[in-house]
Amino acid sequence: KSTKRKRPLFTSGQTEKLLTGCGKVYVTINEDDEGINEVFVSMGKAGGCANAQASALTLMISLGLRVGMSVDDIINKLRGIRCPSPAWQNGSGVKSCPDAVAIALERYQQRKGNIVKYDERERAVYERVGSCD
Repeated sequence: KSTKRKRPLFTSGQTEKLLTGCGKVYVTINEDDEGINEVFVSMGKAGGCANAQASALTLMISLGLRVGMSVDDIINKLRGIRCPSPAWQNGSGVKSCPDAVAIALERYQQRKGNIVKYDERERAVYERVGSCD
């Protein structure tokens, strides 16, 4: 059984706004003394289906982080997942809402000076079969 790291009383973090085919997505990444420990996403209307899906995704990401899953693994699993409505922001593509979460995590890691380790084989699989069609 994995030991779940407890959420401290205070965390610090950043929120990034990304544009997706579904509209604006706000990804909040919080950390404690041990590193990133939770991720939240806000999009669309409260109570809407897209917001519910995003909340479920980030609850699972936060749980994974608290039981020891690496941020790189999360980025590699989510990066490149496609849906029928990609978007462009600042010259780069955002392929889906999960891809937007991965992009925000990747940028957060880069701002902190951490190098993301990519699994190109993982990405190749999602490029072929990761669509929402």
